[in-house]
Amino acid sequence: MLQPTPGETTTRLRGPRVWAAMLAVMAPIILVGVVNSPFVTLADGVTQGAATAFFLRQQPLWSLGVLATNAVVLAHYFADAFLYRFRIPRVREVTLPRLGLG
Repeated sequence: MLQPTPGETTTRLRGPRVWAAMLAVMAPIILVGVVNSPFVTLADGVTQGAATAFFLRQQPLWSLGVLATNAVVLAHYFADAFLYRFRIPRVREVTLPRLGLG
């Protein structure tokens, strides 16, 4: 199930491009984590409160970003749990017919 298909050998990202793609895709979650961490107060000490002031000016957009990030994390959590259970042969045997795939 985890093996690449024959078509993937030529189209897969390799090397440093993988790290760049992962960082680009995870940037919103990383940003939310950094801003909600205690590091903002440390940055405020250096910038005389500019970091907190900037994020407070973005409040409606920021709240939407945090909500969307939490939704993605929860969706990933449930999908990952489903896939983890799906690797068990007996679970596949029962679940596939219920989904109309078996």
